[in-house]
Parts: sequence; C-alpha cells; structure tokens
Amino acid sequence: MTNIEDPILCDMYLRRLLSVREIAKETGLTHGTVRDRLRQAGVTLRSTSESMRLSCSKRLDKMSVARKQTTPLREIDEGLVLELNKQGETVRSIGKQLHVSDKRIAEVLKRHGVYKTRLFVDSDRVAEASKLRESGLTWEQIGRRLGITGAGACSAVKRNADIGGNANV
Repeated sequence: MTNIEDPILCDMYLRRLLSVREIAKETGLTHGTVRDRLRQAGVTLRSTSESMRLSCSKRLDKMSVARKQTTPLREIDEGLVLELNKQGETVRSIGKQLHVSDKRIAEVLKRHGVYKTRLFVDSDRVAEASKLRESGLTWEQIGRRLGITGAGACSAVKRNADIGGNANV
C-alpha cells in the first residue's frame, strides 16, 4: 500500500484523526515520508500537546467501548438468596456459595426489604459471647468460636448492653 495518494493520507490524518505513526503503520510508509507528504499537501501538523490530548481521548474511548462490551451480570436466584438469608447466612457466605459479589447479594436483599441483618439475632448467642468474654477470651477468639468476626461479636454484646442486657465489654 506504499503507492498511496496524498488526499488519502490527508483524509486519514484530518478526518480519521490518525497520528503520523498510525498512518505509517497502516500504509507501510515511514513516518518521515507520511509527515513530509502531509506538509507538502498543505496540512498543518498537530502540536505535541494536541497529539497527546488526541491520543488520550482515543484511549478513553476504547476503554468505554470495552466496558460496554463486558458480559452481562450473572443471573441470581433471588428466592435462594432470601431463603439463605432467613436461615441466618451472612451476605458474604451467600455470595461465596452463589459465586457473586457481596454487593450484588446486598442489592438483592435491599430490593426485597431486607436492609441489614444482624449476626446475633438470639439472646443465647449474645449470652454465650458474654460468658466467653468473661472467661478471658479475646473478641477474635470469641468470633472464631461463633463463626463471625471479633468485631461482630463485640458489637453484638455492646448492642445487648445498650438495650438493657448485661455485658462485660
């Protein structure tokens, strides 16, 4: 394609907004030849800053097209999510079981009116956590025994104390 006409080079540079190097690569000409022929045709070449701006703009356009072409989100069995939540499963464990993000599970629950679930819903678990704390265990150890985080165990005992329960925090 080295026998290319100057109007075609001008069109590639001015209308298609290709760089001199991109035109050279596409046509098989050297970038010096492309630059010289554009100048001979009366084209004012872009400044370095204009070329950089255009290059960045093209990259952003390619990225947005790539984002639009991603595969659709995996379908979630919302009934199963709600059932697992009723059984006391955490958002994280439901997400792991269904191979979707915690955020997507939380969105499903919110859509169905379940805004926030507490890890401790019964007083027996709170009492157990309090006893374990009194025996000298750390919150992390208590959390591991109860299958939650140490922070979750601590906040459940504190919540219970705030509503009139007895807690040793």
